[in-house]
Amino acid sequence: MIPNLEQNGKDDDLLYYSQLLQIKQYELETLLDISKAINENISEDDLYKVYGNSIRPMQDIDGLALYVFEEGEWAAKVHFGTEKAYDAALISTEIVGIEVITFLDKTKDTELAKFFEVVIPVKHKSNVLAYVFVSVIGDHIELARDYLPLIQIISNLVLVAVENKRFSRKQLQQEAIKKELQIAQQVQNLLFPKKLPNTHKLQIQAAYYPHKQVGGDYYDYIPLDNDRFMICIADVSGKGIPAAMIMSNFQASLRALVLQGLEFIEIITGVNDLIRNNAEGDYFITFFGAIIDPINKVIHYVNAGHNPPMLFKNGKVLLLEKGTTVLGIFEELPFINEGIIDYKDEAFIYAYTDGLTEVQNSSGEEYGDEKLMYFIMKNIDKLDADLNQLIKDNVDAYRGEVPYHDDVTMLSCWIR
Repeated sequence: MIPNLEQNGKDDDLLYYSQLLQIKQYELETLLDISKAINENISEDDLYKVYGNSIRPMQDIDGLALYVFEEGEWAAKVHFGTEKAYDAALISTEIVGIEVITFLDKTKDTELAKFFEVVIPVKHKSNVLAYVFVSVIGDHIELARDYLPLIQIISNLVLVAVENKRFSRKQLQQEAIKKELQIAQQVQNLLFPKKLPNTHKLQIQAAYYPHKQVGGDYYDYIPLDNDRFMICIADVSGKGIPAAMIMSNFQASLRALVLQGLEFIEIITGVNDLIRNNAEGDYFITFFGAIIDPINKVIHYVNAGHNPPMLFKNGKVLLLEKGTTVLGIFEELPFINEGIIDYKDEAFIYAYTDGLTEVQNSSGEEYGDEKLMYFIMKNIDKLDADLNQLIKDNVDAYRGEVPYHDDVTMLSCWIR
């Protein structure tokens, strides 16, 4: 037990200085114990235990509660010698604004003043990290004063150490997330074809703008036999790394089924089964795929709940809507239809994800499918231009300062 520091007269000088020496030794030992615990990099819980054990021996102090502000709320980390752990809401209503050691007004009818005599703020720079509430034995408040600065010092040491641990932990978490994002980006880059056809007879252009570093959109060009090829576009529910991983699984499954030479409806049924099993119903995918035969001039397509791509031919626009519902939700697709379209001379297909047309202006109005359709009709003959870039510029001018809220993918295909 640490002695009280009392001096009643000259005859007590020796006792007084002996007690003073004991207190200073105790303070030094306490600071060394706290510093050792911090340097040993023990856990936050163990650090709080060392903190509590260092204060318990202080004579005249019979209770303490340490409340720390973390993740937007006050939480009791150390608590001994009092009847209960007090409602953290009391701190905001009764203690807010206290920045120095303060003796509570016992005459006021406040919950904290009923059980504690002193509140000690713990600050780092200009921020209050915690409050220490101290309960004193009887009328020993003056005797307990000698320990209050020490309590404040060791509280500050411990709380700054805890803050540093949190900061280091966040840095490690951020580094881990950054690494995961880099891996996800690499995986996602493998989804997209390295080169798209650009000849007089076949010209395919595509653009992808992820809302975050990685996203859940996908487009592809898959050459088949006899000059046939497949183009497709898809959008997975959700964003970020999980969406990118689901889409990479979808891409691998789709390509494997397509290259097996299965019928279109068998392909769609197959990827629906795979996505449903792998995503366990937590994600779904909208999809549009078209197998184009330029020799026989016929297009086979299936739209699985995706924004209908636009087919421009002979001066008319046809929305490619036939197909089924979204993939990955139903064990068995409730319906599925295959669209078949013949074309004579040439055709132009424009596909996109909803992140493009759902962009809003400052008045909250969406860009919409109609604006997109009319813009394409006005610019479809600009063969030397990048139509996707023209559309992106037009949408950007429409939205002004309003940000995108989703990934944007565009895929255009000229067949002659």
